[in-house]
Amino acid sequence: MGRLQARQDDVDKIERDMACTSELQWLSLCCLFKEISIKVSYGKRVFSMLEDVKELIDRKITGDSMLWLRHLRDVVEERDLLTIVGQETVLEKAWNHLMDKETR
Repeated sequence: MGRLQARQDDVDKIERDMACTSELQWLSLCCLFKEISIKVSYGKRVFSMLEDVKELIDRKITGDSMLWLRHLRDVVEERDLLTIVGQETVLEKAWNHLMDKETR
């Protein structure tokens, strides 16, 4: 009876491991799909900008097209800079090293 219980425990463990594996596979597929959709969206924006550039190159720039060019520049998005953890400490150490009389 003890051997059967040990086998049952082994089977239960394998089933739990398989469930975790299938969940991980599903999560990785979701992440992959999200990454691909982000890249497709980025590619569409780049392609649109390239089309705008081709159109500008083909046209002769006059006063009217300069107004259109200003509108084109509004498309650019500004991104916030990422916070770098420990940046001030590193900069302070570098500054102190540069200001050290032995370094000069």
